[in-house]
Amino acid sequence: MKPLLFKVLRIVVAVYVGVLLLYGFMQRNFLYYPQVFTAAEAATGAEQIGMVEWQGADGTSHGWRTGRENPDAHWIVFHGNAGNAQHRDYFIDLVEESYPRGNPEVLILEYPGYGARDGKPSESTFFEAALDAVLDLVADSSAPVYLIGESIGSGPACHVASELNADIAGLLLITPFDDLAHVASFHFSFLPVKLILRDRYRNAEALKIYTGRVATVVAERDEVVPAKFGRALHESYTGPSKIWEVKGGSHNTLLFSATESYWEGAFAFLADAESNP
Repeated sequence: MKPLLFKVLRIVVAVYVGVLLLYGFMQRNFLYYPQVFTAAEAATGAEQIGMVEWQGADGTSHGWRTGRENPDAHWIVFHGNAGNAQHRDYFIDLVEESYPRGNPEVLILEYPGYGARDGKPSESTFFEAALDAVLDLVADSSAPVYLIGESIGSGPACHVASELNADIAGLLLITPFDDLAHVASFHFSFLPVKLILRDRYRNAEALKIYTGRVATVVAERDEVVPAKFGRALHESYTGPSKIWEVKGGSHNTLLFSATESYWEGAFAFLADAESNP
């Protein structure tokens, strides 16, 4: 029996090591799901949703913007891990109808490797692209800058807030997490995630440096980023913050309509920082 047991054990170990190597080498393929456009397709799509290219001072294409003249505020969206920036045009109506000051501009960052943008998706490329884009905007405008981080986009949002702090008026985090390793461990409990995960997005750690307002919206039945990780991020933050939990909501069923009370509350809380820092 012993030789048979050792043989079975070797097979089990070999299979486990194979799975570990697969997830280790392919992890970014499991994390990022970009939809790629040609430049012509991206230009046509932007025109259809009423946006123009968002370019930096050096001509870098950061993504797309509504191009409002003399806006009362800029709202920059860092979207989730699937599709591309133009799939988030629902944020235009949400911001324009929810922001109580009158004339906001909406900007949606395009990540490297998404849409028509060159590059490869990763934590470092997301962070670099996000910070460069916001620095360009801050240098070009005196209007308040707010950041919206959707799902994995909470990572770039928290990173930029930690780097620029006083230049960021507030954060709206939608289905976020405190540390991506916690989310990955939830889904892959059989793997030593903390040892092999390359892109960590340590949001709670980043927000230790930020001092502005943070509004968080989580979905009660979120099957992708369980609400407990968004609550953990909210509870770890020591600055002014509020959280809204959407009862019965899941990761992809939140209603991005200004008539929903959680958006009304979140935008009012953040905009109030302009008169009551």
